[in-house]
Amino acid sequence: MKKVKVLVPSTVVNILNQDRTISEKSMNRVLNSIVEYNLKENKTLDKYEKNEKIDSQIQFYLYDYLVDEYFKYLRENGYSNESDFLRDIFYEYIDKSRDERIDILKNI
Repeated sequence: MKKVKVLVPSTVVNILNQDRTISEKSMNRVLNSIVEYNLKENKTLDKYEKNEKIDSQIQFYLYDYLVDEYFKYLRENGYSNESDFLRDIFYEYIDKSRDERIDILKNI
């Protein structure tokens, strides 16, 4: 497993915690599910530039079976660092409705 860290606004962490509680999954599983969903979609992400203060850290272990695909996606989509990619997928995730977010977590 690969240890991953990214700084995000506290609103992102709050929404992730709410979804974790609703889905009854560990935070590590929730975060891996979001990454896996985005890798499977294999679409170009919008580059988010939020004006919120980045004041919280998310840390998790990326599952082994996702690591190769994760780095391949970073290379193919021009991400020079992992944090930008992770922030983009977490921003895209929290912009979805709660029902859509829970469906993602249930179906991965």
